[in-house]
Amino acid sequence: MTNNKHIYTNHQLEMLKCIVDCLIPAKGPMPSAATVGTVEFISAATIKSPQSSRLMIEGFTQIDIMAQKQGLAYVNLTKENQKEIIQSIESNHTEFFKLLLKETYNCYYTNPSVLKLIGLPG
Repeated sequence: MTNNKHIYTNHQLEMLKCIVDCLIPAKGPMPSAATVGTVEFISAATIKSPQSSRLMIEGFTQIDIMAQKQGLAYVNLTKENQKEIIQSIESNHTEFFKLLLKETYNCYYTNPSVLKLIGLPG
């Protein structure tokens, strides 16, 4: 399912939510990445570039393959198993991981509520 705002399927968006929360989980007063709109940010940012969109879809496919080897969808794996897959992706699919990490950090560390929590002006 795609539309003008998202090129990714609902399954991919749910997977992305788990992935960004694996990269930046909630800790103390700090929110997780997904709670500050990172999924929507990444979707909007990557829709602008066919190359980025393709890289994201290829990365999601690799994550799906790795999760299915464990018998479950990525979103149904334990947090530890999700983290192991992301670590493997970081090592073996570096371009996807770099894009994912860059866009996650771009959203999270420009979010006014996060900036306020770390003591910077929003």
